[in-house]
Amino acid sequence: MKKNNLFLKLSSTLMAVVFLAMSSVMLSSCDDEDEGGDPEPTMNITQTLADLGGYDSLIKYVSVYPDLVTLLNNSDAKTLFAPNNAAFRSLLETPGFPQDITSINPTIIKGVLQYHVVLGSEVTSAELTGSVTTAYEDEEIEVNANGTLKTGATNQAITLGDTDIMTTTGIIHEVNSVLIPPTVGASLTPILGTVSGTILLGADFSQLAIAVNRVDAARSGRGDTPIANILASRSGSYTVFAPVNGSFQAAGIDVTTADVATLEAALLLHVIADANLSSADIAVDIQAGAGSTTYTTLGGEILVAPSEFQGNATIAAGGAAVVSADNVTGNGTVHAVFGVVVEAE
Repeated sequence: MKKNNLFLKLSSTLMAVVFLAMSSVMLSSCDDEDEGGDPEPTMNITQTLADLGGYDSLIKYVSVYPDLVTLLNNSDAKTLFAPNNAAFRSLLETPGFPQDITSINPTIIKGVLQYHVVLGSEVTSAELTGSVTTAYEDEEIEVNANGTLKTGATNQAITLGDTDIMTTTGIIHEVNSVLIPPTVGASLTPILGTVSGTILLGADFSQLAIAVNRVDAARSGRGDTPIANILASRSGSYTVFAPVNGSFQAAGIDVTTADVATLEAALLLHVIADANLSSADIAVDIQAGAGSTTYTTLGGEILVAPSEFQGNATIAAGGAAVVSADNVTGNGTVHAVFGVVVEAE
């Protein structure tokens, strides 16, 4: 009888130990779930994008700008709206948009990328309401009532893909279109596919774009039509001899500080209005002119004649050698030149 009692006591003690052990495991499991369930992230934003796949274009363009990489991967809180590869393909299919995104002025590309970043907070999908302020000139992304995004893009209801992707350096929301800053969209849409677009967007013409913008600010101030607007007109046709980067420096002109009136006079000498001249057309005119021809530009007459550049036969407009001819747009042709025409004939 005493043996049975001893056995019962031992069994009860063993059951109690087992029960306590199981309770401890269950409580521990519940605590883990209460603390988040999902494992803590171990990769930063760019590492996460690479690990997820489908963001190769975004990674490639961001990598061009080391300061953007640093911005995304520093320890400060941030939110990234990450366009997937399909978003970039769609952008390149936009009528008039340059087919090679690397040919676009890098300052514009960088600004567009910055517009995808919200600094200072990790905004979850549940918190996406109203608007958020981005890292590009404090321009905002509006959130529509249905949760889509409104930016400066022609698509006013951009959808999100995967959301709330946590990283060690911020939160990521996938977007199915590239987000365009409103100010960029307002200036970009009217010029796509025009002579103006080729000049103002082209990576090879970034110095020329600075000159045009400075001159146009002055023209607008006095009530004259900006040069960019003239060259964006689809009702006219134009031939432009466009100085590539390095041309102004070679001519001793600093486009950021040069006298605006002097810049304007020079720029107008590069534009032939009401004529869309290919290199073949110019060659015919040169032959008819017994070795040269004269064209009337918005700034006066210039002489165009055979020349050479770096040992290659070409033509020169006002002394500026054509280095890339026949860049055809929807309202004219751009001939890239090395050199700046500063005086009329």
